[in-house]
Amino acid sequence: MSNTTFLRAQNYSNDIPLNLAPAAEEPFGTRYALTTADDKQLVIVFPNCTVKPCINSQNRPFLALDNPSKDTQIVTVLGQLRARVADLLKIEESEMKSILSRGKGLLDKRESLLLNLLKKTSFKDLNKVDVDYSALVGKHCQIGLFVHIQSVFKGDAGFSLQVKVSQMVLQAAPEESLSLRVEAIDPTTVEDPAELL
Repeated sequence: MSNTTFLRAQNYSNDIPLNLAPAAEEPFGTRYALTTADDKQLVIVFPNCTVKPCINSQNRPFLALDNPSKDTQIVTVLGQLRARVADLLKIEESEMKSILSRGKGLLDKRESLLLNLLKKTSFKDLNKVDVDYSALVGKHCQIGLFVHIQSVFKGDAGFSLQVKVSQMVLQAAPEESLSLRVEAIDPTTVEDPAELL
Protein backbone atom coordinates (compact mmCIF):
# COMPACT_ATOMS: atom_id res chain seq x y z
CA MET A 1 0.00 0.00 0.00
CA SER A 2 1.63 3.17 -1.19
CA ASN A 3 -0.05 5.29 1.49
CA THR A 4 1.41 3.21 4.33
CA THR A 5 4.86 3.26 5.92
CA PHE A 6 5.93 0.00 7.60
CA LEU A 7 8.56 0.33 10.31
CA ARG A 8 10.18 -2.37 12.41
CA ALA A 9 9.89 -1.56 16.10
CA GLN A 10 13.65 -1.71 16.63
CA ASN A 11 14.02 1.03 14.00
CA TYR A 12 11.56 3.39 15.65
CA SER A 13 13.13 6.67 16.75
CA ASN A 14 11.79 9.87 18.22
CA ASP A 15 13.54 11.58 15.30
CA ILE A 16 10.99 10.21 12.83
CA PRO A 17 8.78 13.21 11.92
CA LEU A 18 5.08 12.88 12.64
CA ASN A 19 2.12 15.08 11.70
CA LEU A 20 -1.13 15.72 13.54
CA ALA A 21 -4.01 16.64 11.24
CA PRO A 22 -6.32 19.51 12.18
CA ALA A 23 -8.94 18.65 14.77
CA ALA A 24 -12.06 16.88 13.48
CA GLU A 25 -15.15 17.05 15.67
CA GLU A 26 -16.98 13.78 16.34
CA PRO A 27 -20.12 13.01 18.42
CA PHE A 28 -18.14 12.07 21.53
CA GLY A 29 -15.03 14.22 21.19
CA THR A 30 -12.29 15.49 18.90
CA ARG A 31 -9.98 13.42 16.73
CA TYR A 32 -6.57 14.28 15.26
CA ALA A 33 -5.31 11.91 12.55
CA LEU A 34 -1.67 10.94 13.11
CA THR A 35 0.57 10.34 10.08
CA THR A 36 4.18 10.45 9.00
CA ALA A 37 5.65 13.70 7.67
CA ASP A 38 4.71 12.67 4.11
CA ASP A 39 1.08 12.02 5.16
CA LYS A 40 1.32 8.23 5.14
CA GLN A 41 -0.25 5.85 7.65
CA LEU A 42 2.35 4.47 10.08
CA VAL A 43 2.36 0.75 10.89
CA ILE A 44 4.92 -0.44 13.43
CA VAL A 45 5.89 -4.12 13.31
CA PHE A 46 6.56 -5.91 16.63
CA PRO A 47 8.06 -9.32 15.72
CA ASN A 48 7.69 -11.22 19.01
CA CYS A 49 4.90 -10.35 21.42
CA THR A 50 3.57 -12.74 24.06
CA VAL A 51 -0.10 -11.83 24.07
CA LYS A 52 -3.42 -13.45 24.97
CA PRO A 53 -6.20 -13.35 22.35
CA CYS A 54 -9.49 -12.38 24.02
CA ILE A 55 -13.11 -11.62 23.15
CA ASN A 56 -15.09 -8.98 25.08
CA SER A 57 -18.74 -9.01 26.15
CA GLN A 58 -19.74 -7.47 22.79
CA ASN A 59 -18.05 -10.41 21.02
CA ARG A 60 -15.23 -8.17 19.74
CA PRO A 61 -11.70 -9.58 19.62
CA PHE A 62 -8.77 -7.89 21.34
CA LEU A 63 -5.29 -8.79 22.57
CA ALA A 64 -4.12 -8.53 26.17
CA LEU A 65 -0.56 -8.23 27.43
CA ASP A 66 -0.82 -8.76 31.19
CA ASN A 67 1.47 -7.03 33.70
CA PRO A 68 3.96 -5.94 31.05
CA SER A 69 7.39 -4.74 32.03
CA LYS A 70 8.13 -1.10 31.25
CA ASP A 71 11.03 -2.45 29.19
CA THR A 72 8.78 -4.55 26.95
CA GLN A 73 9.39 -3.33 23.40
CA ILE A 74 5.77 -2.59 22.51
CA VAL A 75 5.19 -0.75 25.81
CA THR A 76 8.37 1.28 25.31
CA VAL A 77 7.57 2.31 21.72
CA LEU A 78 3.91 3.17 22.38
CA GLY A 79 5.00 5.09 25.48
CA GLN A 80 7.44 7.11 23.39
CA LEU A 81 4.71 7.83 20.85
CA ARG A 82 2.38 8.94 23.65
CA ALA A 83 5.02 11.41 24.89
CA ARG A 84 5.64 12.71 21.36
CA VAL A 85 1.93 13.28 20.80
CA ALA A 86 1.81 15.35 23.99
CA ASP A 87 4.65 17.49 22.58
CA LEU A 88 2.85 17.90 19.26
CA LEU A 89 -0.33 18.97 21.06
CA LYS A 90 1.68 21.23 23.39
CA ILE A 91 0.11 19.66 26.46
CA GLU A 92 1.51 18.03 29.59
CA GLU A 93 2.11 14.30 29.24
CA SER A 94 -0.11 13.82 32.30
CA GLU A 95 -3.06 14.99 30.17
CA MET A 96 -2.60 11.89 27.98
CA LYS A 97 -4.29 8.69 29.12
CA SER A 98 -1.89 5.88 29.99
CA ILE A 99 -1.38 3.22 27.34
CA LEU A 100 -1.89 0.65 30.12
CA SER A 101 -5.25 -0.25 31.64
CA ARG A 102 -5.64 -0.94 35.35
CA GLY A 103 -7.82 -3.57 37.00
CA LYS A 104 -11.22 -2.27 38.04
CA GLY A 105 -11.18 -3.61 41.61
CA LEU A 106 -10.03 -1.33 44.44
CA LEU A 107 -7.29 -3.79 45.40
CA ASP A 108 -6.46 -4.79 41.84
CA LYS A 109 -3.09 -3.27 41.00
CA ARG A 110 -2.58 -5.22 37.78
CA GLU A 111 -1.89 -3.38 34.55
CA SER A 112 -2.52 -4.64 31.03
CA LEU A 113 -1.86 -3.42 27.53
CA LEU A 114 -5.09 -3.96 25.60
CA LEU A 115 -4.99 -3.81 21.80
CA ASN A 116 -8.09 -3.67 19.59
CA LEU A 117 -8.11 -5.26 16.16
CA LEU A 118 -9.22 -3.75 12.88
CA LYS A 119 -12.35 -5.42 11.51
CA LYS A 120 -10.43 -7.14 8.71
CA THR A 121 -7.29 -8.02 10.64
CA SER A 122 -5.31 -10.74 8.87
CA PHE A 123 -4.21 -13.64 11.13
CA LYS A 124 -1.80 -16.13 9.56
CA ASP A 125 1.03 -18.42 10.58
CA LEU A 126 4.58 -18.25 9.28
CA ASN A 127 3.54 -20.36 6.28
CA LYS A 128 0.88 -17.76 5.37
CA VAL A 129 -1.96 -20.12 6.30
CA ASP A 130 -4.98 -18.55 8.02
CA VAL A 131 -5.25 -19.14 11.77
CA ASP A 132 -8.47 -19.66 13.73
CA TYR A 133 -8.54 -16.86 16.33
CA SER A 134 -11.19 -18.54 18.46
CA ALA A 135 -8.95 -21.57 19.03
CA LEU A 136 -6.44 -19.38 20.87
CA VAL A 137 -8.77 -17.28 23.03
CA GLY A 138 -7.49 -17.10 26.60
CA LYS A 139 -4.12 -18.69 25.79
CA HIS A 140 -0.77 -16.93 25.75
CA CYS A 141 0.91 -17.09 22.34
CA GLN A 142 3.85 -15.56 20.54
CA ILE A 143 2.44 -13.37 17.79
CA GLY A 144 4.05 -10.87 15.46
CA LEU A 145 1.92 -7.71 15.45
CA PHE A 146 1.42 -5.01 12.84
CA VAL A 147 0.19 -2.04 14.89
CA HIS A 148 -1.54 0.72 12.93
CA ILE A 149 -0.93 4.13 14.56
CA GLN A 150 -4.23 5.85 13.79
CA SER A 151 -4.97 9.04 15.68
CA VAL A 152 -5.27 10.97 18.92
CA PHE A 153 -8.72 11.30 20.47
CA LYS A 154 -9.81 13.86 23.04
CA GLY A 155 -12.88 12.91 25.05
CA ASP A 156 -14.18 13.54 28.56
CA ALA A 157 -11.34 11.45 30.02
CA GLY A 158 -8.63 13.43 28.23
CA PHE A 159 -6.36 12.67 25.28
CA SER A 160 -5.60 9.10 24.20
CA LEU A 161 -3.40 7.50 21.56
CA GLN A 162 -5.53 5.38 19.22
CA VAL A 163 -3.87 2.29 17.74
CA LYS A 164 -5.23 -0.95 16.28
CA VAL A 165 -3.70 -4.22 15.13
CA SER A 166 -4.00 -4.64 11.35
CA GLN A 167 -2.14 -7.95 10.90
CA MET A 168 -1.05 -10.82 13.15
CA VAL A 169 1.44 -13.61 12.44
CA LEU A 170 1.36 -16.62 14.77
CA GLN A 171 4.89 -17.65 15.70
CA ALA A 172 4.34 -20.02 18.64
CA ALA A 173 1.11 -21.31 20.16
CA PRO A 174 0.32 -23.43 23.23
CA GLU A 175 0.85 -27.13 22.53
CA GLU A 176 -2.72 -27.92 23.58
CA SER A 177 -4.10 -25.65 20.84
CA LEU A 178 -5.30 -27.83 18.00
CA SER A 179 -7.03 -27.07 14.70
CA LEU A 180 -5.54 -23.60 14.49
CA ARG A 181 -5.50 -23.46 10.70
CA VAL A 182 -8.52 -22.62 8.62
CA GLU A 183 -8.96 -22.46 4.87
CA ALA A 184 -7.64 -19.24 3.42
CA ILE A 185 -10.54 -16.99 2.42
CA ASP A 186 -8.59 -13.97 1.31
CA PRO A 187 -4.84 -14.52 0.94
CA THR A 188 -4.12 -10.88 0.15
CA THR A 189 -2.39 -8.82 2.83
CA VAL A 190 -0.96 -5.32 2.84
CA GLU A 191 2.57 -6.67 3.13
CA ASP A 192 4.36 -10.02 3.18
CA PRO A 193 4.74 -10.61 6.94
CA ALA A 194 7.73 -12.92 6.45
CA GLU A 195 9.78 -10.03 5.09
CA LEU A 196 9.18 -7.83 8.12
CA LEU A 197 9.38 -10.27 11.02
